[in-house]
Amino acid sequence: MLVSLKWLREYLDLPTELDIPELAELLTSASAEVEGIEYRGSEWDSLIQVGYVTDVSPHPDADKLRLATVDYGADEPITVVCGAPNLDRGQRIAFAQAGATVKNAQTGDNVKLKRAKIRGVESSGMVLSEAELGLSDSHDGILVLDKNAPIGMKLGEYLGDVILDVHVWPNRPDMMSMVGIARELAAILKLDLISPAVNDLKIVKETAAAPAIRIADETECQRYTGVVITNLSTAPSPQWMQERLQAAGMRPINSIVDVTNYVMLEIGQPLHAFDFHRLTNLIEVRAASSHETITTIDSIDRSLSTESLVISDGSQPIALAGVMGGIDTEVGNDTNTIFLEAANFNPIRIRRTAQAFNLHSEASRRFERGLSPKLAELAIQRAVQIYTDHFGGQQASTFSDFYPQPFNPPTISFAPNKIQSILGMPLTNEEISTILQALEYEFSQSDELYSVTPPLWRTDVFRVEDVAEDIVRLVGYEKLPAEPIAAPIPLWEPNSIKARDRVVDAFVQAGCQEVISYSLTTLEQLTKIMPIHLIESNPPVALQNPLSLERSVLRTSLRHSILEIIAKQIKDGTKQIAIFEVARVFSSNTGTLPSEKEMVCGAVAGYQTDRWNQATSESLNFFDAKGLVDSALSVLRLKNIYETESESAVSDLKFGMTAQSSIIKSHERSSGVIGEMDPKLLSEFGIDIPVTLFEFDLSMILEMMSKKTSIKIPATTPSLQQDISLVVDESQSAGQIIEIIEESPLVTNTAIFDIYRGEPFEASQKSISIRIDWQAPNKTLTGKEVSKLLSRLLLKLEKETGAIMRT
Repeated sequence: MLVSLKWLREYLDLPTELDIPELAELLTSASAEVEGIEYRGSEWDSLIQVGYVTDVSPHPDADKLRLATVDYGADEPITVVCGAPNLDRGQRIAFAQAGATVKNAQTGDNVKLKRAKIRGVESSGMVLSEAELGLSDSHDGILVLDKNAPIGMKLGEYLGDVILDVHVWPNRPDMMSMVGIARELAAILKLDLISPAVNDLKIVKETAAAPAIRIADETECQRYTGVVITNLSTAPSPQWMQERLQAAGMRPINSIVDVTNYVMLEIGQPLHAFDFHRLTNLIEVRAASSHETITTIDSIDRSLSTESLVISDGSQPIALAGVMGGIDTEVGNDTNTIFLEAANFNPIRIRRTAQAFNLHSEASRRFERGLSPKLAELAIQRAVQIYTDHFGGQQASTFSDFYPQPFNPPTISFAPNKIQSILGMPLTNEEISTILQALEYEFSQSDELYSVTPPLWRTDVFRVEDVAEDIVRLVGYEKLPAEPIAAPIPLWEPNSIKARDRVVDAFVQAGCQEVISYSLTTLEQLTKIMPIHLIESNPPVALQNPLSLERSVLRTSLRHSILEIIAKQIKDGTKQIAIFEVARVFSSNTGTLPSEKEMVCGAVAGYQTDRWNQATSESLNFFDAKGLVDSALSVLRLKNIYETESESAVSDLKFGMTAQSSIIKSHERSSGVIGEMDPKLLSEFGIDIPVTLFEFDLSMILEMMSKKTSIKIPATTPSLQQDISLVVDESQSAGQIIEIIEESPLVTNTAIFDIYRGEPFEASQKSISIRIDWQAPNKTLTGKEVSKLLSRLLLKLEKETGAIMRT
């Protein structure tokens, strides 16, 4: 929310010399965070002043140009050439002398004005538009100032302002207004609040009948008020009102609409003006029907659902309640009579409607926070006051007010020492009473008991803890004592969390980078990485009110998240990628909540590096990913093998993978899958290089980690290395061969260092070269002993795998 300091001075007698950063810090500490400060007008040149157009005459040599004689406080007025269509005698304008720096209206760049001849007439200055001052993009006409603007005053002093960008917390809707901010500062600075003038809404004679009001559900609309105002026009608002709207970030439209926006910014209660002559004699607040549509004032046709709350004229919707009006009853150029509405709607319903249409307006942002019903009448009173005093408007109907169950703030009783107990600091009764009075609480004190009632605009105070929070805001959080907790905090952590962290650490140690992605996605993304029959049999859990279309269902797999991140890293120019994520996936459940399962999913992509760690043209492949997974699982003391299987359950695990894929088994149980992804699937994510993906069920890894493992005492004797080459069938798994070799009690380590295909072997054969480390725990092995061990091992390999020694 943008807060104009110039506007704030209407309600507070702030010191002339005000320390703005200190004021911002006070407001941040006590009420709402000031996220930024803008000194508007500080960039204007001192040669830009308030001018007065004493005369306007035609240009002698140009039909579209005119000569303006401008008095800017100097000894003599000056004549400048101007092409603005709205230039007129008697105007107060923004005038820049030659030498002043202004904005170029087309480019926005700063330019320095010079004396120049324009079609034969010398011009020594310029009458400025909003664009040339940087106030807006408008340069169709000059900026016309208020008629009371002092001639010759520097424009920075007259129009300059300080704008605070204030973040208001969701529980404080009363601060979504200028008066709300002023009320907070009045309490903080111990100043008196000057409340805006309001009309009492009493009329002598009723000249128009307001529409009848019907509320279908009182829980959706607690209060609905309105009044008919006539004798209006859609002429531009006065300059002072336009300046305040612009300072708050709103665009002036016309005098009728501007007043509704002005009061909303000032009081905090949204208003809506219907063209009275376009209404029927009924206003109905109800839920929309699923077949209904409405064209809102932004000229967009919108299909409604039963979730939408609408204002109806009895036959069709004429506004989205609390969000945006309809075009059929919009204030037009010929509007002179309006029905002015102020209501109090269910904040949940307004939030859902705004989200459903992605239509978050200034009005909906206030309704969503839960406004006090008291504000509706106050806003109508204030608007009628402004229409009457400044625009010649007249109240034509009595005040209509549907308010069956008036809101009454709760009365909270407590002992003064209760506040001290909550805050942990001593406060006197006088200090508590002073603060409550500053915050406009109604309170009484008797027999050491406080009975307090929060002001009507505070909808967030229900219990004594809320009152204590309000008190400590003004006392100052920095004054709260720093006391140690009386009892020691027990340090306890579930083993499952520690085990999970071990898994994360293992993959990081292996060379992977951990990533965190959204748990929400779309059905379209899930269909790319999962079989259709799995999605149909167990559809993902959908959100009832998604914040965006890209985050509408809970993910049932991590694969798409990993591939999306890889696609982005490739786009960013990353040459070597190894990432993983440990996170939950969700599936539908017969109960009220979806079932959850933690998975480990990662991938390797990019290019090999040379000895100088520079990327080469050779892509990372299946075996690079396999080595990474082996390294991580070995840290967890899990012994894994890789198998190719064809069962239907396994085929689902391998969905989207090429033939270069395997099921990972640890302790004779399937724990995961690894495989190169199909290029067609990768292209759907915008990936054009090979990617190898791996995935594990975390619960299975944790279960296998929990099993006891035997620890071998390192031998003190030297080991003997031996290299062998085996000729095997192409379909033979190298993992099985390694497993058989490592069954020998004297084999301490194995490593495959080469796989060869080609002459002199047949196409159905391959050669696997393996390095074996032999070591006995109590003696040094001789070459003869190793040869006997190897002979027995080769016989076993030939019997179980068909492998023969390569000669």
